Amino acid sequence: MSDYYSIQQVGGAELARHYPDRGVIANSDYHRAFLAAREIATGWRRLFAKSERFITVLSADKEGLRMFVSLDNFAVFIPWSEMVVSGERSTPATVVRVQTVKVPNVSLEFYLDDAAADKLFSGVMAPLPRRDPPARIYWPKPWAVGVLVGFMLTTAIVIAVLKLNWFVMVAVVTLLSVLLSVMWHICRPIFEEEQSANRPSKAR
Repeated sequence: MSDYYSIQQVGGAELARHYPDRGVIANSDYHRAFLAAREIATGWRRLFAKSERFITVLSADKEGLRMFVSLDNFAVFIPWSEMVVSGERSTPATVVRVQTVKVPNVSLEFYLDDAAADKLFSGVMAPLPRRDPPARIYWPKPWAVGVLVGFMLTTAIVIAVLKLNWFVMVAVVTLLSVLLSVMWHICRPIFEEEQSANRPSKAR
């Protein structure tokens, strides 16, 4: 989508009314995930239904799941008994779909590591096929993001100073994009967050 919506605008406000946050869950692991939140609509209303993606942090205990979106300082706690959950192994990792009993018109799709999905939702979702090695999402370290942004800004400044014609600019940008993509794939193991073989890493 071209416009940014806060999670409150794609069903989060209604979720928060029915499932208020209970605070940080003590002694719980924290798992980062991509969240695709959308409003479910039928007929012509689908043309105006909102959807948006966020980075979220998930934690859980025996009573339910806590979802925290730092971008909006938003958190809810959803009891397991209030969820309808399904999942599948996908790319780059596992997708888990959640709908709640009290807010069925809001769909939550979490994209997260295989190990995190199995650990968080084992009690409410049928076991998914094992993959060897388990699939995971690569989260770049902050310094890697800084290097990438710095490289992009430097390139833009150099191109602007040289005042190249449009054809040369397109060629240069295309070449740099290809080189950057190759560098990213080569260096990805360096950028990857450290994770032990048996335990998902905690979000920081």
